[in-house]
Amino acid sequence: FLVGPNLLLTNHHVFPRKEEAYGTAAQFAYEYQGTAVRNGTLFELDPDRFFVNDKGLDYALVAVKPRSIEGEDLRTYRFLPLIATEGKIRKGDPCCIIQHPDGRPKTYVTQNSALTDLLPDGFLLYTSDTLSGSSGSPVLNTHWETIALHHCGVPEIRNGMLVTVNNDLVPM
Repeated sequence: FLVGPNLLLTNHHVFPRKEEAYGTAAQFAYEYQGTAVRNGTLFELDPDRFFVNDKGLDYALVAVKPRSIEGEDLRTYRFLPLIATEGKIRKGDPCCIIQHPDGRPKTYVTQNSALTDLLPDGFLLYTSDTLSGSSGSPVLNTHWETIALHHCGVPEIRNGMLVTVNNDLVPM
């Protein structure tokens, strides 16, 4: 997702090396419009202009070219600024995720999702319904301020059993 006028934030595990960002594009506005799917617009990444990543925090920040492959202006798309202020969320507060689960069109997780822990290493734990392909998604508070970069899903475990989305317990 965009965090500045021409900067995209994703995960280190997506771009562990600068070379892997070459020839890659970000797809914006891949979403439902009613019952139809809008394919969105592709913007090529520009790692020569800017690229930095961190394995420990699992992030990669890379520049995006100002015009899409089709010629659309990147300024058409809003960005989610990174605000350094602490206290934007507390344990128990609801959080939201804008994601593309399993590579599908954009979906919003706005219910049954709350912050459960703030870990000393800077990672957040939260309940949420995410699938593979959702890493790199913004995690937001209810004011739509960015609080985290989604890293990975961790299944809920209760009494040594996995908890399904239907709240059933199954053996691990």
